[in-house]
Parts: sequence; C-alpha cells; structure tokens
Amino acid sequence: MNNPFTGSVHVRERACRGNIVPHAIRYLRYELRRALARFPRTAAFAAALALAVPLAASAQNNAVPARVTDRVNVSQVVTLNGNTHPLARAQYDQGAAPPDLPMNRIMLVLKRSADQESALQDLMVQQQVTSSPNFHKWLTPDQFGQQFGPADADIQAVTSWLTSYGFQSIKVSKGRTVIEFSGTASQVQTALHTPIHRYVVNGESHWANANDPQIPAALAPVISGFASLHNFPKKPASVRSGRTAAFTRTPGGKPQINFQGGGHGVAPADFNTIYNIAPTMTGSGVTIGVIARTNINVSDVQQFRSTFGLPANNPIIILNGPDPGDL
Repeated sequence: MNNPFTGSVHVRERACRGNIVPHAIRYLRYELRRALARFPRTAAFAAALALAVPLAASAQNNAVPARVTDRVNVSQVVTLNGNTHPLARAQYDQGAAPPDLPMNRIMLVLKRSADQESALQDLMVQQQVTSSPNFHKWLTPDQFGQQFGPADADIQAVTSWLTSYGFQSIKVSKGRTVIEFSGTASQVQTALHTPIHRYVVNGESHWANANDPQIPAALAPVISGFASLHNFPKKPASVRSGRTAAFTRTPGGKPQINFQGGGHGVAPADFNTIYNIAPTMTGSGVTIGVIARTNINVSDVQQFRSTFGLPANNPIIILNGPDPGDL
C-alpha cells in the first residue's frame, strides 16, 4: 500500500462567469452558516469552517487567554473518546502494523473555548443582519485564528509535545483549527497510546488505530481529537444508477431538457428562469472554491459546458499534498 496516510485534500476553484450570480452565492453562504450553527461542536465542521469559509467578526481587544495552565505530564493522560473508526473491529483485525509504517499528514483537531464558541455563533448571526456593524465583514484565516483559535502559549505547548516524540513536518493551520504532523506507527503508539493495526473489510485492506488515543491531561482543554489516524475512505451516500437516458436540449425552451419517455431535466439556463435572473446578472468576477477529497476529470466539465451551450471555462485545480486521483 503506497503511503496510506497522505491525508490529501483537493481544492477546486472555478471562476463563475455566466451561470452563477452574486446573490445566489450569498444565499449559499447563509445556508452553510445555518447548517454549521446546528453542529457547533462537530470537529470536522469546525475545521472546514476555519480553513475555507470567511466569517464576520468584530475586532478583538483582549488577547486570547491560555487554556493549558498545568505542566504537561505525559504520565497523566485522558482518553479522546470517539476517535476510533467503527470498522476497526476485532473481527477484521489482521494484527499490528510494522513499526516503521509511514503515517503522513496526521491531523490533530483543536477546539475553541466555550466563550469563543459563543462569540463565533453570535458573529455568524450578525454577519447576516444588514443593520449590524459586522454585516458581511469577513476575516482572513489568520484573523480567524487569532480571535477564535488557541492562544500562542497553547499552540506552543501542543507542538512541543509532538516534537518531543520525534514527529516531523509539524504545521499549524492559519485558522488555528488543525495541527498537521507526520511520523510512524511506532511513534503514534508511543505518544498516543494506541497501536496501528491492519484491517481487512470486504476484501479491502486498511490501517487504523485499534483504540481511542490518549493525550496528556494538561492539553485536553485545546485538543478535540484526531481526524486521520486511519485510511478508511468515506463512502458517498448517493447511488449511481446503471440506466442511461437520451435527451434533447431545446435552447430557449421551457424546459430545456426533455427525456425520452416524457420526463424533464433542469439545465443551467433553467436556473435563470426559476430565480428570475436578469440577463445582465452574469456572475462575472465571482470565484467559488469547492473542497473535496478527490480530483476530477476536467473533460467532464468541458463536456457538461459544451452540452448546455455554456462558454468554455475550465476549473483551476489546487492540490493540498499528493494528487489523490479520481476517487
């Protein structure tokens, strides 16, 4: 298995000219914030929020107080519950991983204090209120990290602990929600008190931690968990149909797409009709970033735009780490 713990994240950017309009983008942002507000303590949402979503905020007048107030004693540990993959079960266990198994780009997820979380939720509401002084005032990732991330002393305490076990390539995200580091299975077992095992599920081989990791109790106020101690991929909830359907496209028709058998489809031009988009509202100059764990085939985008009479506009693909390919 080639480098199973790359933790690759794929980012796609597309300059939207001709089919997305500014007020639609604002609506999507609003809906995203509403969804995030319903899951304020979900680590994965918190990480994505700080890394990819600009947020409104008021200026911070006081320094963020440190939450790591005790000496880091590695003999006094706490367990991070819920950090073992559900398929890392005894029935699939094939034994311990080699001690030198590379585990690259492990993601340690940081957490906010209760006061920071409350302030963030309040700001997300203010950002959508036109009468608020924070209406549509965004933060850069660095500003977000300074206001809603752990204090400098807390970051130093965590990175020093990782360094003491020989972990390398330690990087703190600009939003201060994730600390990325690399090491081996042996280092993970020593530092986090969890062995890495091989699991075979439905004929597929995976590496994963066998139990919930443990960390020094002094660091618990700022550590939420670990996002990538295994290489079980996420599975899409959608199911691709094996059926094919022929259709005809009628430019300017209502609707544009008509399938054989009497069904209809929604095409990009139908968006303009449904939402009463004026011809002058082209979305020119607007860029949308899409975060994904897989790369794409640009030819699919080209074929889509050609099929629906849209001008050529290839996406810009930015890779964070090794190219994961089309998953």
